[in-house]
Amino acid sequence: MGSDYNRLRDDDELNDNLIVFYMRYCLEKLRKNDENDAKRYYLFDSFFYQKLSDMNYNFSRNKSKVYETMSRWIKVDLLEFHYVFFPICEDQHWYLVQIINPAAIISNPIDCHIAIYDSIAPKFKHRRAVSILKSLLIDYVQDVRGETINPRVRISYSIVNTPKQLNTVDCGVYILHFIETFMENSSELEQKIIDKETDEDQWDPAALPTKRQAILEIIENIEAEYKT
Repeated sequence: MGSDYNRLRDDDELNDNLIVFYMRYCLEKLRKNDENDAKRYYLFDSFFYQKLSDMNYNFSRNKSKVYETMSRWIKVDLLEFHYVFFPICEDQHWYLVQIINPAAIISNPIDCHIAIYDSIAPKFKHRRAVSILKSLLIDYVQDVRGETINPRVRISYSIVNTPKQLNTVDCGVYILHFIETFMENSSELEQKIIDKETDEDQWDPAALPTKRQAILEIIENIEAEYKT
């Protein structure tokens, strides 16, 4: 991870490799502590949404083509997971989308919620991403469950009140911190996110100034273990 390592060390923007690596690291850490809890999570890599977004742009008049292509990327039953995360990079800015309780869209859509974690945006600016992921979920349910969902079904969504970055390069670091903090405190945070009652202090902001160094040390430790 030479060049990736340098991005962390040199206070540069994080790339896809670092985002995917640390998300998987967080899930593996959770699995070691609580395997049953870890089974509730599914983490897409950052390439999935980018491809999905491009497909929606290129085939805006052929939505069936979009789902036909993207469904090949999905190797699990998404409706078996309680939390589904999508890391997204748009205009060189990382943010995170979480679908809470996706299976609820079938019988009780009010219990399905889409949460946005963004370390810059002070208000909701993610309508396109929400629309694209909602459509994906509706098409997925039709495909794997044979249930037809009205495209106009209302799913609640919110932008989570989280700490805001103090520079132009740490958005990737922040979303990694958010997902790690959520995994450590999901029982406390889930309902507060749905009710739009989170505050910045619930996201351990004191850990953010040293987050890059913490990730660097994790990578160094893994590399050292691999060499021994």
